[in-house]
Amino acid sequence: MRNVLGVIFALILFCGAGAGLKADELNYFAGVSLTSNYVSNGKTQSKGNPALQAYAELHKNGFYGGLFFSKVDYRREDEIILDLHLGYRTNFDDKFLLDVSYAHYLFDNSGACCGEMKLAVVYRLIDELGLDGFVAYNWRTHEFNKRIGLVYVANEQLNLTASYGKADFIDNEYWKAGASYAFTEHMSVKVEYNGSQAGNEGLVVTLGLATNQSSVARLLTGQFGR
Repeated sequence: MRNVLGVIFALILFCGAGAGLKADELNYFAGVSLTSNYVSNGKTQSKGNPALQAYAELHKNGFYGGLFFSKVDYRREDEIILDLHLGYRTNFDDKFLLDVSYAHYLFDNSGACCGEMKLAVVYRLIDELGLDGFVAYNWRTHEFNKRIGLVYVANEQLNLTASYGKADFIDNEYWKAGASYAFTEHMSVKVEYNGSQAGNEGLVVTLGLATNQSSVARLLTGQFGR
């Protein structure tokens, strides 16, 4: 999860005219979801069980701060993880996005864990299709997490995504493909297949409630829980 949130193609729209917001306004996004299996970097974080998650972000003039909360089930006694994010993002001519951020991870039992610097670059290939690249670096362990993917916005209700990556800290190559669909302005469902070198987690279904379920907002939530 250590989703997530760097940002992808959606933020080219979100930060640009498509967001319909003034650049100097303080804006926010928040939501809660229930997933059938919390998967990050190709591996379950909940032992294949359902997990409740929540996320929020405040942003202004390109700067943003956010948090992500999730139920987890590890070998150790931790049951909750909290990600804190600070970053800056900007886009050029609604065509190219640059996002730099720092994420710090905390657990309910073992406390503060570690942190990562993240870089996301996104290029809009055509109006509906975007190519995104992502790199996270832990300077303490000198390990990388790298990913490349595609996002296709079919319409306001339907998004299609696919990506491939490699996480050095768990020595695992992973991939996923899926779709999200908005039933209403505030409710959506995501179905995603997760595979990896270590073993496939398979289909994961996530139901979400959020302040906004537009195609752009749903892509944004994917960065939480990266």
